[in-house]
Amino acid sequence: MKTYISSMIITLLLLVISGCGDSIKSIADAEKKGFTKDQQLFFAMIGAVDGYSGTWKDENVALYAYESAEKINKAFFDASLSDDKKICIKQNLVMIAPESDNKACAALENL
Repeated sequence: MKTYISSMIITLLLLVISGCGDSIKSIADAEKKGFTKDQQLFFAMIGAVDGYSGTWKDENVALYAYESAEKINKAFFDASLSDDKKICIKQNLVMIAPESDNKACAALENL
């Protein structure tokens, strides 16, 4: 009986841990998929935990990581973007990318 209970607890913990890993993304995850860092950004001013400018799929982008998706202030990004830029969001990552092409946003979406 103790073995059964121990096995169930371990199984549940593994499920919780694996589920949590899918919901939190980092800039390191984006680097594994082709994002190349250029310069660290002033991420703390907008409530992010990390941020870099760089390139992804030959597009110049800015990428910010937040503690959680709930911490993203989408209204801030909407208000501060120029007409030639757009926002792409995947879970807790926010990317500012060129409006004219979707390669970097598609790469973020497939992360």
